Amino acid sequence: MKAKVKAKGDNKLTLGSKVLTKNLGFILFLALLGLLYINNSQRGERKQVKIDRMEKSVQKARWEYLSLKQELMEKSSPSQLAKDLEGKVVFPEKGPRILKAPKS
Repeated sequence: MKAKVKAKGDNKLTLGSKVLTKNLGFILFLALLGLLYINNSQRGERKQVKIDRMEKSVQKARWEYLSLKQELMEKSSPSQLAKDLEGKVVFPEKGPRILKAPKS
């Protein structure tokens, strides 16, 4: 009677190992898919961090550009030019400017 029970247990082990070896390719395929999924999500997170950093630097550059543009607009206005040139002697040009071609 003990021999029959032992044989039954051996069958269960061999049955489990047969199922494992039969489906080993599928199990490896699932493991590969899991690794690809993890790698893809990590790469996506790294790219998102890089995009966020670049957006911040673009925003900073835009603010610098707008502030310099505003400053230039203020300094080039006719009233500001008149204030800056007040007290200085500035002569208007006599006639149109004529550009001469360089001698070769």
